[in-house]
Amino acid sequence: MQGKMMDFRPFVLVVAVACFAGTWGGSVAFAAPINNTSSRGELVIHVDDNEFHSGQTVVFTHTFTHQRAQDVSSMSVEYSLAGLLALDRCEPAAACSSASNSFTAVVAPPDLPANQTRVVTAYFTVLPLSSPVSAATRPLFIIQERGGTASSERMPFMSYTVYPGEADLAVGLTAQAPLLGANVLYTLTVTNNGPHAASSATVTTTLPASATSITSTDCTFDATAGEVTCPVGALANGSSSIKTFRANYGLLALGQLNATATRVASSPADPNAQNDSATASCTALTSLLITCP
Repeated sequence: MQGKMMDFRPFVLVVAVACFAGTWGGSVAFAAPINNTSSRGELVIHVDDNEFHSGQTVVFTHTFTHQRAQDVSSMSVEYSLAGLLALDRCEPAAACSSASNSFTAVVAPPDLPANQTRVVTAYFTVLPLSSPVSAATRPLFIIQERGGTASSERMPFMSYTVYPGEADLAVGLTAQAPLLGANVLYTLTVTNNGPHAASSATVTTTLPASATSITSTDCTFDATAGEVTCPVGALANGSSSIKTFRANYGLLALGQLNATATRVASSPADPNAQNDSATASCTALTSLLITCP
């Protein structure tokens, strides 16, 4: 309470985490913004939605207001991230920190003059999950008055539910042969159709048995399996990644040359298997004459 000397014994960040019972099929009816306000309105924490998804960026806005007659040395808030969120960045950068699964935001003069407001915006990434989890964390709001007097307050619980994310990755493959030569240039395209960002993916392309090697800066070739492996980095919803490799064919290459690219791994889960593979076909008329439609 205000005016009470602060007990500097170690405090505990209160957090409750429970498995969410029920079937997830998208948005749930109780989804709503988070608006958590201290007893005197000196701190308001706002989040647009209380439903998060793995891989999503969630924005917490902390609005500090200096309402006291006394000079204030600092105002801060601390709360647990419940093992579900990771701090990406803050605005302003120096106002935030994260350690041991907890988050701290601090404002201090000259950043917080009397009767003025300052905003600290924190950007968190929602960590991967295999099943929905509900969490509640109770922020600790601390005001340090100039001269050493401090007061602290446990704000109401902030409750939210985290769901596994989904990213529908569509695979495309095209082939192009030179006018004369025993090789084919393959272009692999991976497109994230959402609804969430993808953190990584791996696509393998199975080549015809007559393929002897590849040339690529992005992909590797396993000659025994006849497979090309291409790693794909993070993909935002709606974005694409393009990988290219040139396959070299031996003297026995003749007839149909079919190459099939398949998504073999990605994170988060891919809800649609129908677009996980693509095939590109060429025809070897002779070992040095290959055509691709």
